[in-house]
Amino acid sequence: MAPDSEAKFESYLGKLDQQEKSQRGRLALWTLVPAALGLLLLAYSVREVSTAEKKAAAIEDSTRTMRVEYHEMQARYEPLHQEFQDLQMSYAELDQRFIAETQRLEAALTETRTQLANVEDQLHMSTDLNRFRFDVDMKTVKVLASRYPRQSVLLEQIFYLRDQDVRWRLGGQSPDQGFDSPSFAAFVLREHDLFTGTGEEVYRLSRHFERVEEPRVGDLVIYPSGYSLFYFEDEHRSPFVMGMTPFGVLSLKPNFEHVVGYYRIPYGH
Repeated sequence: MAPDSEAKFESYLGKLDQQEKSQRGRLALWTLVPAALGLLLLAYSVREVSTAEKKAAAIEDSTRTMRVEYHEMQARYEPLHQEFQDLQMSYAELDQRFIAETQRLEAALTETRTQLANVEDQLHMSTDLNRFRFDVDMKTVKVLASRYPRQSVLLEQIFYLRDQDVRWRLGGQSPDQGFDSPSFAAFVLREHDLFTGTGEEVYRLSRHFERVEEPRVGDLVIYPSGYSLFYFEDEHRSPFVMGMTPFGVLSLKPNFEHVVGYYRIPYGH
């Protein structure tokens, strides 16, 4: 082979060798790139998984903490809720008691006002009693003794109690205590075995005797202000009533106030 041809052939072989090396380099490069990318992806995935696991662990810890707090709060809530219910019941009971007590006090206040008004009316009327005084003395008793023996004895006792200066006392039951009008009438009747009631019964005299249209000597006359007085006639047959008043034992004209009713006292014969 000529020297020029041999040089060309070697040059050609050199180029082929270079091309082969270049191809092997490129092949190696294309082989390493996917591997590198795979490694990068694997490392990224490992990191993301680790991060996710840490987040999951943190969430789990937070969840456990929240559950513990929830149970603690529930444990505190139950007694508080029970206490609240108890307070509600106590409030309802107190509210009912307050309403009931308020109603009771209002009723008592109304009753007291009514009683006070009645007392004021009675006192006002009592102030006018002087205009209706009827003068009598023991001569009337002597005249009655021949006509109405038992009634005259009752009138004599009323004079005696008047002369003993027995005074007015609301709710009184004896000469030492004093009397109001019904208790005085009841006392006099008991002294003559004409009435046996005591206590509150003395304020229900009308229930124990027959009501009549016209009075007789010795009968009981009841007035709206609460007076319970005895009906008599003097020697001229002029009528008068006598018994306890806020001014003591008085004899009055029967028309000093409107009459509620006349009640027959059974003196017998």
